[in-house]
Amino acid sequence: MRTIISDATLLTMEEATPVIHGSIGVEDGRIAFLGEYVPQEGDRVIDGQDHLVLPGFVNAHAHSPMTLLRGVGDDLPLSRWLQDAIFPREDRMTQEDFYWGAMAAMAEMTAAGTVAFSEMYMGAGEIARAADESGLRAIVGRGLACGSEERGEMGEKLRLATDFCGAFQDHPRIGFSVAPHAEYTCSPAFLAACGELAQEWGWLFHTHASETESEHRECVARHGMTPVALLEHLGCLSGRAVLAHCVHVTEEDMGILAQRRAAVAHCPESNLKLGSGMAPAAALRKRGVTVCMGTDGAASNNDLDLLSETRTAAFLQKGVERDAGAISAFDALRMATVEGRRALGLPGGTLSLGAPADLILLNTSGCHMLPLGEDPYAAVLYCAKSSDVALTMVDGRILYRNGVFYALDVERIRREVTRSRGRILSR
Repeated sequence: MRTIISDATLLTMEEATPVIHGSIGVEDGRIAFLGEYVPQEGDRVIDGQDHLVLPGFVNAHAHSPMTLLRGVGDDLPLSRWLQDAIFPREDRMTQEDFYWGAMAAMAEMTAAGTVAFSEMYMGAGEIARAADESGLRAIVGRGLACGSEERGEMGEKLRLATDFCGAFQDHPRIGFSVAPHAEYTCSPAFLAACGELAQEWGWLFHTHASETESEHRECVARHGMTPVALLEHLGCLSGRAVLAHCVHVTEEDMGILAQRRAAVAHCPESNLKLGSGMAPAAALRKRGVTVCMGTDGAASNNDLDLLSETRTAAFLQKGVERDAGAISAFDALRMATVEGRRALGLPGGTLSLGAPADLILLNTSGCHMLPLGEDPYAAVLYCAKSSDVALTMVDGRILYRNGVFYALDVERIRREVTRSRGRILSR
């Protein structure tokens, strides 16, 4: 059966034909046609009047179970936030907590139009299970930390990166990454081993880099080079790589990232909230670096709203660069869609024939969207809210429509999250 969204405005994310007025058809999980609709018997037709259709958002850096820690340690800088508020609570989390925290994140992201995400956290098997049940696409990595250079200890830690994968091998929507936490929690030998493992398995290498000025400065003091330069020196950027934050990168770092085609997951709201600074996203893009969008965890953001994140990113760059065109609405939305999929190694990201049917429908009838204006991309970025998402589809399957979740039991998620949260905070 085909699913048709009729009489809509289609934001293709393609430079040649950015806007199409008409209909879009989905069949067998892929986009079957764009433009004029010729009815066929058995079609499921969704009225797209007063709606925009666009590719779904990609969250390139998330810590899903941290929904359970939302509001914990607010208004602290990163180091104190981690050491005093987060790490002690994380030590209390069980596999069940990881699962229900991830399920809460699945619901939040689905309702906000996210169709794919890249994960780095403990309980990776439970997160992959949640992604499987939710219908979202995911690249899942078990967050790793190892300050030792002893081969046996490093081997035990590396096994954590792969021991959850068997149940999801050859899964159509779930892939994997090797995800060492950061330079300051991992020895150089361990980082190098993680890079080798990622290349051996053909997986993404995913880590934090230069999130704070002190982290960046202390890495130079320890190793005589910046975090980005160290990762390049250790061979970690030889394959596909996503580096989260990159707030304090140098000109030389930008050159390395461009040369190695490593992507940066830009998380401006988390960086601002923790007082870490702001990544030079516009400058990175000018150097040819792929910049995609991430939310970080719900404990440091404090939401998983990628549309809001992307608006913040665009506004910040315009202000800091004193250039209203530093990042256009079209380019910002590509960062949240096309560039995210490119960074994660996922096909698609545009509304084009044969592309995966991972798309969203935005309602434009709200007062804050009236009148729509000449540029629908600008309307989405500058006016729309995540609550305007009327439909989220992944692989041709409707996961969410008009407040109804088709793959998730949100009432049960609420109950279980409340129970887990109470247990974690009460000990």
